[in-house]
Amino acid sequence: MAGGLQVQVKQSGRVRPARLDNGVLTAIGNEMVKRQLERWSKGINADGNQAKPLGKKYFFVKKAYLRQEHPIRDNRFTGALAANFQLRKAIDGVIRAEPTQRATRAAAAKADQYEQMIGFSGPEINEILKESVGAYGDWVEKAWIPIK
Repeated sequence: MAGGLQVQVKQSGRVRPARLDNGVLTAIGNEMVKRQLERWSKGINADGNQAKPLGKKYFFVKKAYLRQEHPIRDNRFTGALAANFQLRKAIDGVIRAEPTQRATRAAAAKADQYEQMIGFSGPEINEILKESVGAYGDWVEKAWIPIK
């Protein structure tokens, strides 16, 4: 065997970390919240699968309260979680969304123990990444820093 892998380095350097401004992070975060609320309304959990059916007692309680024929696990019993779930932080490379009220956060944490609904499924992450590529366009042009 004569050959092998030969690599020539013409210029060494490093890649600058991405620093998106707060407006771009806010736009990405709002899109993430919108997609998560849409997923909840379809009764899909954070893994991207159909959420577990409601327990028998809770099924009848939710059916009577909401006057629905076939209620599903969708984080919309009183509507407080869906109404209060919004973007809380989009600064310094961190995007965080959660309910705004303390009582609603506690109820969401309890509901998440039965079935994890808060979070992002694989297909959601892929779609959001595809849409946010435009936000990284300017960064890609300036990312390479040559070492002299």
